[in-house]
Amino acid sequence: MKCMFKILHKYSIIFLLLNVILFLFYNGTLGQDDDYYSKLKRLSESSKMTPNGVKVPAFKGATIAHVHVRGKGYGSGSSKRLFKHFKGIGINSIQLNTFVYQPDVHQPQLYSKDNTLRLSDLRKEIISLHKHGFKVYLKPHLWPGKSWKPTVWRDKIDLKNKKLRKKWFDNYWQFLKQQIQISIEEKVAIFAIGTELSAMSKYSDDWIDLIQKIRDLGYTGLLSYAALAYNAPKMKFWHKLDVISLNFYYPYKKHDESGEVLRNHYAKKMLPFLKFAKKMNKEIYVSELGFPSHQNAILKPWSWPEKTAHSDKAANFDLQSKGYTSLLSMLQHSSIVDGVWVWKYITNMNSYEKQKYTKGFNLENKPAEVILSQYYRGRPIKVK
Repeated sequence: MKCMFKILHKYSIIFLLLNVILFLFYNGTLGQDDDYYSKLKRLSESSKMTPNGVKVPAFKGATIAHVHVRGKGYGSGSSKRLFKHFKGIGINSIQLNTFVYQPDVHQPQLYSKDNTLRLSDLRKEIISLHKHGFKVYLKPHLWPGKSWKPTVWRDKIDLKNKKLRKKWFDNYWQFLKQQIQISIEEKVAIFAIGTELSAMSKYSDDWIDLIQKIRDLGYTGLLSYAALAYNAPKMKFWHKLDVISLNFYYPYKKHDESGEVLRNHYAKKMLPFLKFAKKMNKEIYVSELGFPSHQNAILKPWSWPEKTAHSDKAANFDLQSKGYTSLLSMLQHSSIVDGVWVWKYITNMNSYEKQKYTKGFNLENKPAEVILSQYYRGRPIKVK
């Protein structure tokens, strides 16, 4: 009996210890001993931080999206309504997007005829932004299909056949060439040679040739490529570019998690890129980040309101703010991130964009703008 009692007592202690371990794990004391946020902070150089210990990026940016209606997009003067508003937030840089379309993701044909956005409109928009003191980041977008409502995403575009691929790069160069010329003449600060073309980015030699053509044309501003963040480490031509640009959209499994846990999650995702950039001796620009203001803002931060299921469509400004609070609080403790552009604002709200406002990405006059202003003005962001 004594022997049996000792065995039962021994296993009772083991069972108790296991329960303590499981409790600590699920309550964060052990399960999150990987404090990625603290690791990220340790990578930062104190000399690049403000006296209150935060990083203020050189480029404090926002994207102004073009409304595809003649007289309401770039060059129409519509976006001037935002300029004073931007100054109040602390924004000093604006990203503009141009468009080219590829009907078949496996064929090289491209077309860029868009009567709502001519090259003269683009030039006018750049001149207007410069006149009001904003630095410009020009980031072309390639859309699969025949409109800006794609059936597949641009990361699926792939030309595996060498002859077809050469034709594609020739066509793509023709699309970029005149924009590069405008960028030279108007002194555009940053130019992205591509955006989220993950499958095509493996053809390093073709991209290196393209970069050389741009330099030969005479562009002296900063060159980058706006990569879907997960794909950035796979790319082999960063050494030919000035900065590493990331489109940073990472989901989290629960929307009701604490802000601290969410911040740690974003830090975990960002850490490998910071180490990679440090090794490459380059800075990181977050060329896109954003959260829609609907119930899936944290679970699916990339999700357009018109493309979500019915259950996702309830507006939720709090979740949008929570995403921005957690992500920007993380970024303001990284000295390597020196440029951020939030997605997005709109040239003219009196358009098809009006119906998307409540649940969409548009930040104008939403609570999340307060968080953005704190970040751009170097005020520490409190996370709950």
